[in-house]
Amino acid sequence: MKFTTETAWFPCDETLELVCEKFPTLCYFYQSEESGLAEYWTNDQESKYFPEKYIADLCTPDDKWYKEYFVNQTEVFKWFEVISGQSVESITEILAIAEQRKDENDNSFCNIYEYAAG
Repeated sequence: MKFTTETAWFPCDETLELVCEKFPTLCYFYQSEESGLAEYWTNDQESKYFPEKYIADLCTPDDKWYKEYFVNQTEVFKWFEVISGQSVESITEILAIAEQRKDENDNSFCNIYEYAAG
């Protein structure tokens, strides 16, 4: 069974808990994103249903939009190198490059969300 909910700022635990109260044999796993706060949550601690640990949200100076999911930082770095043509070794480097580009062109930005235990 799959549910999609939409709330502001945090996962909608109450709805899923209500379903589990009515059907006690069910348990739930969720993935939740709040792009405005650069947050990503999941309660799937073992990564059985949601293996992604990072989300990249990027707008290039030429107005191309990307939103990608990654299981590890190495994948993030490889992806960014293809998109930007620049080699990186940390998320801090990616964000610094994005900030520099933002200063040059107000349309570009980059956020990297890292999994937080839910």
